[in-house]
Amino acid sequence: MAARVLRRDILGAVVMLAGASPLISAQSVGDLVTHNGFETCWSAALTKPQFLDLLRSGVDGQTGCVPPSGGTVTLPGFGSVAYTACTTPACPGAVPGCPVTTHAGTFSGDFATGIFSGAGSADTVQVPVSSAAFGTCTLVLSNITFAFAPAYVLDPDGNSGVHASALVQAGVTSSYALSASGGALCGLLPGLVEPQLHPQLDATASAAYAEQLTATTVGQSVCPLVP
Repeated sequence: MAARVLRRDILGAVVMLAGASPLISAQSVGDLVTHNGFETCWSAALTKPQFLDLLRSGVDGQTGCVPPSGGTVTLPGFGSVAYTACTTPACPGAVPGCPVTTHAGTFSGDFATGIFSGAGSADTVQVPVSSAAFGTCTLVLSNITFAFAPAYVLDPDGNSGVHASALVQAGVTSSYALSASGGALCGLLPGLVEPQLHPQLDATASAAYAEQLTATTVGQSVCPLVP
């Protein structure tokens, strides 16, 4: 649910990230020639805390907007039912959508293996849902938490550090409580949408986090590695 995740359709179709193959092709290690100097570390290298903060800052304190969406669910007694979601002007500037604010704590990781981890959360999300069959309901996602598991190809940078040459995965998994309020049939919605909502939310968050990390971390050199 990095900030960019908030701008995507949480109920829409999302392509899952591709296994362990690099998401980003390796940037040329020749980029390091721009890191001037012959010191132990390249002069433009990040420290380990700075790199870990880049993993965190794309999530913490970010606010975005889930855009309007639509789809179908199978409602007992009604069959396939069309619905729309997040169509009210609830986002900043009276823009239609569902506002979401995310948070993250401290990240950690292993600069030898390139495997990192961190945790985050999001404020409660209110999702207005409308349909001719069941009227207007409000889905509520509360107690939202995220586990982040980015992984990189880290190559020696020619000095005493490593070069983040490729992002292997951005891996985000979520947990939350899902409830609904409104008309008599609204209580059926959580069970109907959960099977598609949860995997698509995780995939959307992973894709958005990969985009964020690509822009801020791939191509960076990190040094010193000790301590």
